[in-house]
Amino acid sequence: MEKNISSFSFKDKNGSLLVFRKNNILTAKFSDACSETLAKKFCEFCEQITPEFEGKPWGYLSASDKYYAATPDAEMRLVEGYKKSMAN
Repeated sequence: MEKNISSFSFKDKNGSLLVFRKNNILTAKFSDACSETLAKKFCEFCEQITPEFEGKPWGYLSASDKYYAATPDAEMRLVEGYKKSMAN
């Protein structure tokens, strides 16, 4: 049986997000447009989950074949989130 499996999903009027965690691998699927709210929810999930890796190697995959655009605010939020996550 797999350990450490979890998922998170969020949708707003512009797009949607689905994130799976399987062990130390995060896979995210963004669809349509990424608003600042969507980016914020994604970053909050990452900030919550990455400390559980306890300094062990981890990976992030994006399977966003239906992802079209991000607002400038969303882009800035995602960059900040990636930097925080990489610190773990």
